[in-house]
Amino acid sequence: MLCIIAGHFGIVSAERFVFTFHVPLFFLLSGYFLSTKVSFLPFMKQKARQLLVPYYVTGVLLLIVATVVNHFVWPEIDALNNAKSMLGALLYGSGAPHSEPFAIRQIGLLWFLWALFFSTGFTRLALKTKCPLLTVCLIAAAGWASAKVTWLPFSIQPGAMASFFMYLGFLARKHGILDKKPPLALIVALILLWIASIYFGVSINIVVCFLSHGLLSIATSIAASYLVVLACKVAEQRLRTVSRFLNFFGQTTLIVMCFHAIYDFCFPNLMLYSWLEPFGFPHTAVSVLILVLNVLWPLLGVFVSLRVPLLRKLFSVRPISPLPERKSAA
Repeated sequence: MLCIIAGHFGIVSAERFVFTFHVPLFFLLSGYFLSTKVSFLPFMKQKARQLLVPYYVTGVLLLIVATVVNHFVWPEIDALNNAKSMLGALLYGSGAPHSEPFAIRQIGLLWFLWALFFSTGFTRLALKTKCPLLTVCLIAAAGWASAKVTWLPFSIQPGAMASFFMYLGFLARKHGILDKKPPLALIVALILLWIASIYFGVSINIVVCFLSHGLLSIATSIAASYLVVLACKVAEQRLRTVSRFLNFFGQTTLIVMCFHAIYDFCFPNLMLYSWLEPFGFPHTAVSVLILVLNVLWPLLGVFVSLRVPLLRKLFSVRPISPLPERKSAA
């Protein structure tokens, strides 16, 4: 989630880095923890409660905050018409603007919740087939291809495309991939692939079903995601303080996402540059300020949500699990 937030800074160098892997990693990890213990329909009802209720509640709050901000900060904007436009965006559930089948406004980061709902459903259905890998490949291809023709509501197509990564995450856990020590040659090869991909602008943008370099974009996202997970496993053993923060951040991802969606939609980061640089603030200093604000605001949301029973229920908050004990040296 931190990488997804970084992708909204408007910093080109950060975007070139995170757009190689950040959204696929999110769905890979979701697949890694995907449960198959509950039958399909009760499972999807549970997911609707966990994902879609926060989507609409946060969306309504976002609409209210944005309308108030527009009225007082940007009075030249017609707040009422803007609110109607945002309501349409909330009901359609697209993460990016589109012109087909008609003019569609984006709802911002909240698209993840609908996409996660559908990708979870598609993956669970694929697991019921004789060849789940082929099934998710066909579903992902259908989402990618149909996006070139028209844009469907509720981020169905990104959800379809993401089901491929979710299934790979499921396979990784099933076969214990992350428990195996990879050969050094493989790590070096993956690092070189990742560096070259960043340099040449290879990217994947699931929100609009975009692959800059086709299958290479997919391969790079998998390689980079694997390397990030390996780095986190090393940090878990050697950088306990950092790991505790990431563990806390990861287990409150839904809260972080919803509060960041409000911040990102109502207070665009790029405007800070035009506001502060004329007063002599260096570009780098403004970038650091953006980073701090983007981390502190969701953490404030987490702090409040963990202490307000209604919000705890809304976000299905569970007790924060501590880090596993440090492994002793062999």
